[in-house]
Amino acid sequence: MNTISIKTNSGGEATITENQFEEFQSNFRGSVFHAGTHGYNQAREIWNGMFDKKPALVARCVGTSDVIHAVNFGRENDLEVSVKGGGHNSAGTAVTDGGLMIDLSLMRRVTVDRKNQTARVDGGCLLGDVDYETQLNGLAVSAGIVSHTGVGGLALGGGFGWISRKHGLSVDNMISAEVVTADGRVVTASATENEDLFWGTRPKEKNSSGRSRKKQKPWGSMSV
Repeated sequence: MNTISIKTNSGGEATITENQFEEFQSNFRGSVFHAGTHGYNQAREIWNGMFDKKPALVARCVGTSDVIHAVNFGRENDLEVSVKGGGHNSAGTAVTDGGLMIDLSLMRRVTVDRKNQTARVDGGCLLGDVDYETQLNGLAVSAGIVSHTGVGGLALGGGFGWISRKHGLSVDNMISAEVVTADGRVVTASATENEDLFWGTRPKEKNSSGRSRKKQKPWGSMSV
């Protein structure tokens, strides 16, 4: 590999040199793939096989520091960026065609606080991961129906499942979100901290009929 051509935000192309790639990779705890490297095809896959997009680079993260590093690399080089969480993305937008894909699918840690009835969930977690850990503590989170759905995408889109009629949508139970912003900062968004950003992660408080949703009492609440 001498250079990699990669799509920019403006719709043009940038060139990533071998030195740039190696520097990016050397500061990355996870794996960075490009076409032709072992693991590239597996890393770019999502659940919906209708989409066969080919990112120029895939940054498979194993922690928050990797996410920050990938976001900074994308911003500094004006790259088109997409984010893959659990990989269940039905519309195919998790994978950029020719840009940089930030892959969170290995970040699947779930930490349950039984006393406070909360769960802290990594960005690549699937519903099955959350169910497995919460059930060990006699708890459940209001989530979806399909166990291989990603928690992040589900919650940020609303999240309707088996116990939603009694306990509300997944997003109704979201206490806070740890967010890596476009400028590479890690911030917490909640009702009391970065409130505007927290509001931005939640669908409007109205249902499809235009009426306000009934507020539900959180149970087994979730911090994503």
